[in-house]
Amino acid sequence: MAEEAKINSKSTPSKEDPIKEPKLNVNNSGKYIVGNFKLWDPKSQENITYVFKFPGYEKAVGFMDLIQSGNRAYWGALMRGNEALDLPQVIQNPTSHGETKKMGWAYWDDHKKLATVLDQCDTFLQEQLD
Repeated sequence: MAEEAKINSKSTPSKEDPIKEPKLNVNNSGKYIVGNFKLWDPKSQENITYVFKFPGYEKAVGFMDLIQSGNRAYWGALMRGNEALDLPQVIQNPTSHGETKKMGWAYWDDHKKLATVLDQCDTFLQEQLD
């Protein structure tokens, strides 16, 4: 009976409560301006925090120039940077199920909310330029 109680009391991973109203939080972290955006990912079944790091004013304007090239170029640069234009990665590598994942197009094969995250990143950049 005691063994049965042990078996039945094994801890199961606790399920996170989905974030119902995600919001962008911005703060200064040393010399950097950092944004945090946490939301529920229905595909991976967890809350994921996306960290946005402001690249500085000149590089932020460089990102704005990419908007004219279309979403693929602009969004790709936000996720991976653009070496040719000397633009750093703005969306830092997120942590999913305790592991750091490399941000890029392949990341979204296992996750949802691509447009939402990129929209919040764009908002983060725009707010810093205002």
